[in-house]
Amino acid sequence: MVSAPVHPSRRTVTKGVGWAVPTIALGAAAPALAASPCSCTPNGCPSMGFGGALDGNGWKLSTVGTFTGGTTRYSGTYAPSTGGNASCNSVTGGTGGGSISGAIVMEGDPTAAGASITYSKSVCLQAGRTYTFTWNWNSFNANNRSMFLDAQLTSCSGTVVATAAQVQALGRTTNNRGSRMLTVTPTATSLYTFEFIGTFGTTPAYDSACNRYANDIGFTAPLCSGG
Repeated sequence: MVSAPVHPSRRTVTKGVGWAVPTIALGAAAPALAASPCSCTPNGCPSMGFGGALDGNGWKLSTVGTFTGGTTRYSGTYAPSTGGNASCNSVTGGTGGGSISGAIVMEGDPTAAGASITYSKSVCLQAGRTYTFTWNWNSFNANNRSMFLDAQLTSCSGTVVATAAQVQALGRTTNNRGSRMLTVTPTATSLYTFEFIGTFGTTPAYDSACNRYANDIGFTAPLCSGG
């Protein structure tokens, strides 16, 4: 008499599958052990130099809106032009802007309202320590459309934790220059983002050749102290 083949019972199959579960569970849990994207190990003041290029030393450029021509460049030496849109408004920039070395120059001409240029870098800061960032700026002001430059530090979650006074390159005025400072004492040791944000005036409207050119602002790399 031939014996009938023996098939595993559902209980046996279930037991076999059960042995595989711990391996799968361990694999799924592994990513949770990875370091937080906000975590970092501070070592005094972060390196803030531009690295001799537009995208050097970890700095990143982003834009919102449409621009004619370029938006931002790195310049070994930046001196705003003493000319201007004189055929439209009889204004020249003058020499008030002077010159600065190793500058990022925001010189975009947006085609519509709401455009912006952001130049940013991630920095590691330690809780309880006070950091001061200082930089120089100059501006070309003779064009019709104003430009504004803000600087701020944001947390890893996107909260603004410190700001600097705004630079204003008002349309049809004389070139200008100055310096700015941003000071912060972080409450958490974490990665933060240092941002330069360029925005543009909405008047006069972008409706003629004379109104298509916005003013320009150049600035040096922030110098960090106190960290």
